[in-house]
Amino acid sequence: MADAQVLYNETVAATTAASTAWVDLASIPAASFTANKTYLIIANQVCNHASAAQATRVRLVHGTTPTVFDDASLAYEGLNAAQKHELSYMFLYTQPATTELVKLQISSSSTTTVTNFLSQIIAIKLSDDFASGTDYFWNEDLTDYTMTATPTAKATTASFTPNGTDRWLFIGHMIYDVVGITTQIGFELYDSVAGVLNQTSQEGEDGTLDFLGHNQYWVGVPTNAARTLAVRPWNSASAVMLASRVIAINLSKFAQSASTFDAAEVAPAIAPTWTTVATIAPTPTVTGDWVYISFLNQDVNTTACDFVTRLQVNPSGAGLVSDPDFGTTEIPNTDNWDATDEVALSFFKLRSLSSGGARTINFDVTTDASVSRRVEDNGLVAFSVALA
Repeated sequence: MADAQVLYNETVAATTAASTAWVDLASIPAASFTANKTYLIIANQVCNHASAAQATRVRLVHGTTPTVFDDASLAYEGLNAAQKHELSYMFLYTQPATTELVKLQISSSSTTTVTNFLSQIIAIKLSDDFASGTDYFWNEDLTDYTMTATPTAKATTASFTPNGTDRWLFIGHMIYDVVGITTQIGFELYDSVAGVLNQTSQEGEDGTLDFLGHNQYWVGVPTNAARTLAVRPWNSASAVMLASRVIAINLSKFAQSASTFDAAEVAPAIAPTWTTVATIAPTPTVTGDWVYISFLNQDVNTTACDFVTRLQVNPSGAGLVSDPDFGTTEIPNTDNWDATDEVALSFFKLRSLSSGGARTINFDVTTDASVSRRVEDNGLVAFSVALA
């Protein structure tokens, strides 16, 4: 069977930036792409900053010049020097006749040091193998929108009707200008039939410097009913949505897939004990590459919050390994801005899984001694690169 073209790159080394000059991290070279083809691009960047008074800057770019994707220059000021935070992107990008690289870059707003913990990009070619309006539904809204306290649909797909048996992956994305720093800013991934599927919100730290971007996921088998999927931002203090995007993908286009999603709150174990908040165990019919994506929201209940996560896989039956592999330092996302924050966190990977048995994939979380901290909307999805 044919394979979809899926490209992946990551940087887990502690690469640093200590000036306003941009430092390259995860990058997919131009030669890997196919000219004139459309790709779904998802990217994550986790950093911290040695100064709580300066901004971490992140951008997603294409081409050697380079050119920044629409509204993709992001920045945030941390609550303290230990805080590690994730910024995320989602774009539909059609490569030109002369293909261009796609990469993440970081820099500092001053001479204090920004340190990379995770930088990752995945690109899935939709052209040829996936029909727009049948196999996937996409929309984006690039008009600046001053939010109100009422969730309001912005990027919204055309109406589509799942057959009630196929598994679908829904993703929403928003980039926004914080403006005010004393109220929650959030968005919902909203299904016109099922209602709110997932939601995230947080305060900013600097009303001038903070420009944030997050992704929200849902995976499962939607009912056989006509629906639209939308990103619905909200804020009571005039934060500005710069861009929103939404996509629904029918995973039956791939030869195999597996998923789990649970909206319930889970209290993670105290370090060094791990709690598995999502697990799946697909059985590959042939050895080959799989994409797996993990996601959750941190319902912190405190600003002094230390969560640590890891994504583990048993690729060949020999046992679980962390992948992305950070050695003894797994993915932290710590010390949020406000006790009411519900911060989105997601990771993904492209890896070969061997046939011959179930291949367990776990999404694990641990925290410090506080009993009030929760994670919710925990999910995990995996699908073969091989097409149906």
